[in-house]
Amino acid sequence: MARSSANSSEPYATQLAACSVRSRVAFVLALAERASARIEAEEWLAGRIRAALDSAWRWEQVGDVSGDTLYEAVDGSTQNLDDDDGIQERMVAVTQTFSVFTIMSALYYTSWHAYVVAGEKSFPEPICEVSEEDIDVAVGYARQMLTGFNQAAVDCLAQYCIDHHKAANENELGEPISRETMLEVAGWAS
Repeated sequence: MARSSANSSEPYATQLAACSVRSRVAFVLALAERASARIEAEEWLAGRIRAALDSAWRWEQVGDVSGDTLYEAVDGSTQNLDDDDGIQERMVAVTQTFSVFTIMSALYYTSWHAYVVAGEKSFPEPICEVSEEDIDVAVGYARQMLTGFNQAAVDCLAQYCIDHHKAANENELGEPISRETMLEVAGWAS
């Protein structure tokens, strides 16, 4: 019987260590989906992020998107955040800044897994620093979103992965989990 993640003080990366790659990726992508709702009003960014998230979910579902494609989608969706205007001037609220960081963490994490599953040995600089602990980085950024973060929903996502997507080893790809399923589990479906 799986222990309840809601009652655990362990980091999510530790709780999800016995789950499949796809379930861990779906977990962070569900957080990114929740975060993306916080930036919908910023059309200049929302469309790019939506395209990057769609590519990431496609990798989680089918596996036919390369790590390079995912990395370029992240890089392309956020390339103007550090220009002369600065991120603080481009974002309307602090919660949107942390939403973007949540999304970037999830997309980098997905890109990293795409490289690893494909057997790649070298990654672009930001991706080579990614590890399983980035699950908790994404959760940490999501917590900073203030409104819209629901610890119980995140615990439900983790518990779903633990209960339904255990793996023989941490490198097992596992079965795909749809975006809709993860959003329903968290109570975020619209």
